[in-house]
This record gives sequence, C-alpha cells and structure tokens, in this order.
Amino acid sequence: MAVRLGVFLPEWACSLGDDMDSDQLFQGVFGFYQLIFGKNILENDMREKVVRSLVKHLIIKGADRLEDIHSIEDPREHDFEASPMVRLFVHRVAFRVKPMNKLITVTLTNFLTDNFFLPSVENLDALTYRLGAAAQLTYLTDASLMETSKKKAKPAQNQQTEGVRQLLSLLRDRLSELIQRDGKTIEMDNGSQAQSQINNEGLLSQVKRLIEFEEPTAFDE
Repeated sequence: MAVRLGVFLPEWACSLGDDMDSDQLFQGVFGFYQLIFGKNILENDMREKVVRSLVKHLIIKGADRLEDIHSIEDPREHDFEASPMVRLFVHRVAFRVKPMNKLITVTLTNFLTDNFFLPSVENLDALTYRLGAAAQLTYLTDASLMETSKKKAKPAQNQQTEGVRQLLSLLRDRLSELIQRDGKTIEMDNGSQAQSQINNEGLLSQVKRLIEFEEPTAFDE
C-alpha cells in the first residue's frame, strides 16, 4: 500500500497546481516520506521504486514546463523560481528527509546512465528539454547550493559538490550524444526510423551553459 501511494503521490500533487504550497499538503507529504525513510516499513528496493517515480515526474513535468516557456532557465540565477513541485517535494520535504534526498541524487545518476535519455520520441527538442530539466534538478536537489526558507530556496554562494560535478559530467555525455544524433536518421524504440533534428539551437546553448559545456566550433557565434 505504501509503495502504491508513493508512486501515485507525485502525479496527484501535480494536479493541485499552486495549492502544492499549502502547509496542510506539506505536512501530509512530509509525514509520508518521513515515515517510509525513518521506519523499517519498506525494503530498500521499494524505497527506490517510490523515489524513482518521484524523480521521473520531476524531470518530465519540469521538461513540460520548460517547453511551455520555450526556455531553459538557470537555477543559479537569483531571480530563478522553482516549480511548485520542486518546492514541495525537494526543498520542503527531501531537504528535511536526508536519506530521501540522497536517494534522489542516486536515482538521477541512474537515469543519466541508463536509457532514460536515449531517443524514444521523434522530437529531439523534447529530449533537449528533458536534459535541461535534469540539469536544473542537479542544482536544485543539492542542499549545499540552495539557501532555504520556509517554502522557497534561492542559490547560495557555495562551491559545487562532488555529487553535482559527477552529475554534470554525465549530463555532458548525454548532451554530446544528442548533438551527434542531430540531423541523422536514428532507430526509434518502436522499430521505426526518424530524422533527428533539434529545431532550436538556442536550446542547446542554454543547456550547454547550464552544465558548463564548452561549445564546439559548429555552434560558435
């Protein structure tokens, strides 16, 4: 029951929109994760399943948000505002439940090393947004890089941690693969072929800046 609830919780919370900032919802969500990470009521693999569902929603919903605004914002900027979902599940809950936040980082690392970011859709812009969302999440889930108040977090002046540097290195690898596929015919997961084409080079520039990627000559202005 706890696993089913944990898998369903992020999707349900997303439907609440701005109501995710309510103290009542925070108390319920915080109490749930505090219970499953503070008591031996779930095996480690079940906790991993719950957090995997959360990270998947954070990335996919984050990518949808970036696509809506046609931009990949930098969370290191002081005027950056995290989404209600990140504020609730990461800054208000996971930063208080440290084993949960650690598992979020492990899960994000796993996503960046398995096939989660391999082409599975014809629109490579969508995959670029997904990488952008993962890059944002890399910064937003590191408590040492965020100064937190009751409901919001803002960038701190701390140096990047080793965990952040490792994730950024993985993101550079995934982005390099995406650039190499751009303009080529690739094999899709469903067996069909599609012409890979990133329509907005500005998206690539924004992701590269976010993960401190040194732009190749082809993208120099």
